Amino acid sequence: MNKLPDWIKIKQCNKVYTQDVSGMGNGFLIDILNRYDSIYKGRENELFQQIYYSSVYKNMFKGFHIHPYKYDTVFCIFGSALLVFILN
Repeated sequence: MNKLPDWIKIKQCNKVYTQDVSGMGNGFLIDILNRYDSIYKGRENELFQQIYYSSVYKNMFKGFHIHPYKYDTVFCIFGSALLVFILN
């Protein structure tokens, strides 16, 4: 196998299964890149936080949670997404 260039970094991504409040599995998420990963070393001063992939099983919902201050970019690959914003 050929040696990869120094600028290519490989990360083993973890798949985390999620569940609703009743404990029933409702999907999973995969942490693709996180500012705390060793692969991100040297770039800690950037505003970037995290890239992750989230999947919801058919006819299921992901639970709501609150972030007091957050920027998100959301892209729906298949199906539909409903985002709810509560402003105080």
